[in-house]
Amino acid sequence: LNLTAIEDFNVFGRLALGDGSPAAGVTVRLGDKSVVTAADGRFEFRPVDIGTYQLVFVSDSFAADPVDITVGGLSETPTDFTAVRIFDAAGKVTDFFGRPVEDVTVLASPGGYSAQTDTNGNFLLNDLPAGDYSIQLGNSTLSEPSRRLVSLANQSVSGLNFVRDPYLAVDAGRALKLSSETATG
Repeated sequence: LNLTAIEDFNVFGRLALGDGSPAAGVTVRLGDKSVVTAADGRFEFRPVDIGTYQLVFVSDSFAADPVDITVGGLSETPTDFTAVRIFDAAGKVTDFFGRPVEDVTVLASPGGYSAQTDTNGNFLLNDLPAGDYSIQLGNSTLSEPSRRLVSLANQSVSGLNFVRDPYLAVDAGRALKLSSETATG
């Protein structure tokens, strides 16, 4: 008679914001298994086979870095994980006549976030951490307003609309050319 002892392993933890408040309702994935964090931010996988996994957090409201863990090995697996709230900023780019403008780069700084307008002129800057941002158009276009300042603290924002005026760009180029000719001539 041969008996083999099988050891069960569990992976558990708590996902919280930097201030310690829980990140509830976040999907946590471990291999092909997934659970949702409870109201207190806690989660648990049981049983888990011996192996190396990546613990991934998925949410529309929170972001957390994936964590590589080894189950059944000698390495310690952290049990507390930190998330940040994330938000979206959305709007539309039109031309002077109100027609949508496609393929315009929209930038959010600081952070180097960017998005492209779609065929309807809409853009979505997603997964921005809480903070203050300057939103502006890229592609060397002139627009009104030239930039929008937004504060993302409690909710996502929409209605960040820009009017791209090609005539302003032509006039600006003409003014630069005239001023350089005047300066040299």
